[in-house]
Parts: sequence; C-alpha cells; structure tokens
Amino acid sequence: MRTSRAPDRHADELVQHAQALEKQAASEAVPGPLADRLTRRAGFLRNLADRHEHDRIHHQEPNA
Repeated sequence: MRTSRAPDRHADELVQHAQALEKQAASEAVPGPLADRLTRRAGFLRNLADRHEHDRIHHQEPNA
C-alpha cells in the first residue's frame, strides 16, 4: 500500500506568509515591538504548517 505525497498547498501558503512576516520584521522601518510580534506570528504560522503536514490525512491508492 502506497500513500500519495502531493504537495500540500495549505502548509506551503502558511510558510510563505511566515516568510513575508519575517521579511517585514527585519525591516529597519518597523519598530521593535511590532517586529517582535511579526516574528512571533511567523513562528506560530511555521509551527501550524509543520503540524498540518504531520497530521494531515494521506489518500491511499486502491489495492490492485
């Protein structure tokens, strides 16, 4: 029995959003407290993507 491992669009989108937040947080134009919140939010989204990838249900191919 094999499971299909198609790319997970939802987890990928969460990671992309986290990357955008981290990029914003790294900007010198963003005040420190806001940068901290953006960084925490990015970490939360990455954790959520990891959990989603780990816990997702994989469709199985039918047995021949």
